[in-house]
Amino acid sequence: MYKALPYILFIASLLATQTANTQTISSLTNNFQFDAYTTDNGLTDNFISKVITDRRGFLWIATKNGLSRYDGYNFKNYTHIPGDTSSLRSIWITDLLLDSAGTLWISTEGGLCYYDALYDRFHYINGTDNMHVLYRAPLCQGSDAYTLWLAAEDGLFRIDTRTKTYTHMLKEHIPDPQCIVYDKNRLLTGTRTNGIYAFEAGSKQLQKLAIPTLPADAQTIDLYKDDDGTIYAGTNVGLLSIRDTSYRLFNKGTPELQHLDFDDIMCISSFPRLTGPGRLICGTYDNKVLVFDKQQQQFIYSWQNRNSKLSNMPRGIFSCLFLMDHILWIGTDHGLFKLNMNMQDIVSENIPQIMFGDNIVLVKKIYQDPHNKQHLWLTLDKPVGGIAVYNTTQRRVTQWLQTLPKGESPEACVVYQDLQPDKQGYLWAIAEKEIHQYQLTSFQRTAHTPPRTCYSASVDHQQNLWIGTDRGLMYYNTHTRQFTPYDYSFNGTSIENSSLWLSFPVQDILHDQQHTVWLTCIKYGLFSFNTQSCTYTPHRQPFTSCYDTRNRCSSLSFDQQGNIWVGTMAGLTQYLPQRDSFINFNRTHGLQSTYVYSVKADTNQCIWGRGNTGVFYYDMQQHKFTNYLLPASQSSAFFLQRISAVSDKMLAGYEGGYNIFALNNRNPVKETPPDPYIARCYVMNAPFYYNSDSILLQPPSFDYHQTLFRFDFSAVNFNDNNNITFLYKLQGLDKDWQRSSGPSNASYSNLKPGQYLFLVKTRNSNGIESGVAGFLFAIQTPFWQTGWFYTLIGLAIVGVFYVFYRTRINRLTALYQLRSKISKDLHDDIGAALSSISIMSAVAQKKIDSQPEEAKHVATRIESTSRNMVGAISDMVWSINPDIDTLEQIIVRLREYMSNMFDDTRTQYLLHCTPQLLARKISMELRKDIYLISKEIINNTVKYADAEHFSLHFSMEKNCLVIASEDDGVGFNQEHARKGNGLYNITERARKQKGKAVITTDDSGTRWLIKMDIGR
Repeated sequence: MYKALPYILFIASLLATQTANTQTISSLTNNFQFDAYTTDNGLTDNFISKVITDRRGFLWIATKNGLSRYDGYNFKNYTHIPGDTSSLRSIWITDLLLDSAGTLWISTEGGLCYYDALYDRFHYINGTDNMHVLYRAPLCQGSDAYTLWLAAEDGLFRIDTRTKTYTHMLKEHIPDPQCIVYDKNRLLTGTRTNGIYAFEAGSKQLQKLAIPTLPADAQTIDLYKDDDGTIYAGTNVGLLSIRDTSYRLFNKGTPELQHLDFDDIMCISSFPRLTGPGRLICGTYDNKVLVFDKQQQQFIYSWQNRNSKLSNMPRGIFSCLFLMDHILWIGTDHGLFKLNMNMQDIVSENIPQIMFGDNIVLVKKIYQDPHNKQHLWLTLDKPVGGIAVYNTTQRRVTQWLQTLPKGESPEACVVYQDLQPDKQGYLWAIAEKEIHQYQLTSFQRTAHTPPRTCYSASVDHQQNLWIGTDRGLMYYNTHTRQFTPYDYSFNGTSIENSSLWLSFPVQDILHDQQHTVWLTCIKYGLFSFNTQSCTYTPHRQPFTSCYDTRNRCSSLSFDQQGNIWVGTMAGLTQYLPQRDSFINFNRTHGLQSTYVYSVKADTNQCIWGRGNTGVFYYDMQQHKFTNYLLPASQSSAFFLQRISAVSDKMLAGYEGGYNIFALNNRNPVKETPPDPYIARCYVMNAPFYYNSDSILLQPPSFDYHQTLFRFDFSAVNFNDNNNITFLYKLQGLDKDWQRSSGPSNASYSNLKPGQYLFLVKTRNSNGIESGVAGFLFAIQTPFWQTGWFYTLIGLAIVGVFYVFYRTRINRLTALYQLRSKISKDLHDDIGAALSSISIMSAVAQKKIDSQPEEAKHVATRIESTSRNMVGAISDMVWSINPDIDTLEQIIVRLREYMSNMFDDTRTQYLLHCTPQLLARKISMELRKDIYLISKEIINNTVKYADAEHFSLHFSMEKNCLVIASEDDGVGFNQEHARKGNGLYNITERARKQKGKAVITTDDSGTRWLIKMDIGR
């Protein structure tokens, strides 16, 4: 985009102010585009006290209601939160300073603090009992890189930026300090009503400077140290220069400015890019910008914005100036204003004469008088209407044509829809109900009354008019003054037919200077009219729905190849008559406007347009769009603004004036786009603080459950944000770069374990890309997804199968052993019994005749042996029966056995079991051993005890089954009894079940206590 024109005009005016010059500098209002920032844009407050930038390029803005940080896209605001020592010290910010290490220091009403960029917080320096601040606590750099100075009501403080500590160097009262600067081993401090004080660092003495030209109660609001070492003080009586002990006060201007005051200077800066070398810019309390020439030693320029309606222009108290390369920032009590010398793509010409209080009149269309090129004919909208002839040299309206007389109703004014010149020195002004013919030199007007409602016109090669009406075309013979309507009725879709009450409204027309008139209809699209056959031909874009916004056409223009460019409700369209084909352009091609209301081709192969988002042009050679985003104050009634070609410029009106776009040198410098930065990282919706300088060298690692991430990204860019695109992706997840038209955020959820790298970069409209900002991180793998865990699980599975295998083998072995034991027992017991029965049967057979009594005794033994064998077999079958698996079933069998054994004796018996044990499951081996142990005890009691009472108890002690028996018989000799198998079998069976059997016997009876482990 062209950058030279706006400030060349301004600098030329400044350089022209030599002694011989008799003209003042041209108005800044008419030469520059400012950007305004207020609380409506996100600023924390509109009263700006200081502006500064840090090493990352952020703009820090001190206000009376907190601190704002701006990156060119968004504001981030900081405030004081009571009880939170990481917040600002106070909302009343008095000064800002960046030290040599890049740390931002903030003086506030509550004292001093500094900003911790790593954790996005503030650290306090002083306590609440010192650094008393009334209105301001100014800061300045000391004699070395690690020293800062601060002035407060209770004296001067020296701050060590390395240790973040301070020393109270001077404890004398300094009345309301406003500014401070270090100059040759002394500190100069300006006050609000007590002049300037000097503190000698060596002697540590404070004295008030005696300056003859400066009143004792002078206000000194700013101190500026120039490159040559001169100190300039902004005071309420002028600009004071201080060089050692030499003082000079400047409050005079050039002869042309003698009527102005040059006092109440609030801020001072140098901006050679704007003013040229050797000059200072001063801002004042009463909304003036002053330019001081150091060589001439006088003020050479003064500007003041007196129109509160120009919201984008600096106004109010000018509290600070800050220079950032090619940008001048102006802080006021009405917000922050930016003058970007690289972005002066538009020259705004404000016309105070068309600003009537609250009514600022819209300039619709502009025509330049070819014979008197300083005259611009401006068509005005309501409530004034008519034409204002504006003299660009005198910068004032010199003629008012058909404008509303004072006191008349706005509805009575004539509003022109179009202006069309002919080659005979006339300008045709088209109103809806009238057509006026103006003589360009004499401004004489001739009225013509058409039979149709008129909207647009075009002059043919015979200097006759073709007029767009509400019903089609109309021909006006300027020689015979005859109107010939060519009404047209087109049948579109039902939606199209009912969209407007007008039958065929012609929005714009162009005559090709042969036999064709091209016209746009807002209802139906592009049409052509053959002037010989008087027939219409539609050139509509195909569609399948009820209507297509590409056929809602507004304006048209020819390019140098004879193609037709059309503004539509879907963007911009190129129509190629030779091919009868369309090429459409919209947002995907770089056009930001959706609706295009006016188009105009220039002489440099570019198509200019006014759309709903601003002005644009399309370079047909580079196939590229450039968009101009206009201030909100210039964007009302944009659908009525028309692009007009004036000499080598394009003009577009707005309420109160017009903008100038130069046709030459439009191509923007191919600068590298701004580097992006990752503003904040959120992990599981909580902020994650990190050092951006080391994040790629020491990437953080997060737990496996931390799978939700969000990255906020932006860029520091104070130039054209509209032509910057952000590209981002997450390596490890995204395959392609994602696009964003501005600062945004990227969220990722359910991230799998692994290593990731979030990347973001920017790209400008020329395709040039910036560097990449990155955030490298890893998500830990949960232990159950690690290799060692898989190995452990594999081993566990193998172990389980092994245990299952061993259990199976053990069970089979146990079953085999059980079967072997049963077989052995059957073989031993039954075999022995059968052998004994066989022998005794043979003996009884031999003695039955000779010794019948003996044979009878043998038969009895055979019977007893058989009965015992049957009982043993019964016990064995019972013990291995799988259906008998509870202790209750053992108790039942023992009760039956005791009944059989004790019923024919004198012994009274008792069998008792704890109820909780009755349902207890018992293994086959344990069941067998319990039963045989109990049976052995019962047998011994019946055979040997001769007891009157016998009891057998089953109970539980911890995990052990307790069997306790007691009788009151005769007892027995244990040594003699050990020779038998009974006692041995009892103790051995108890031991086998991990238990113990204890017997006690005496004359009072026998007692058994047996404990066996039966598990839980």
